[in-house]
Amino acid sequence: MKLQAGRNIQMEVRGEVIIKETAVRSFSYVDPSQVIGLPIDVTWRKEGTVVGVIEVFHFESIRHKISPVALYGRGDGNPSFTGV
Repeated sequence: MKLQAGRNIQMEVRGEVIIKETAVRSFSYVDPSQVIGLPIDVTWRKEGTVVGVIEVFHFESIRHKISPVALYGRGDGNPSFTGV
């Protein structure tokens, strides 16, 4: 996955989030760099900060529409993901 803006998450840091370009467009932004530093709710009652934007990729079958996805650090060295 290629970064379009920002940087990668640090897996030891809780709350850092990378979103797909699809999410950028769903938030009505055009330039991926516009969302760097914005707060975002990634899961129920957990807020993070967007640190990077990655290119669009298929998360599911190519028969499905490409959905906005966020990858985030949980603070325990393991990343997780969720739809946004």
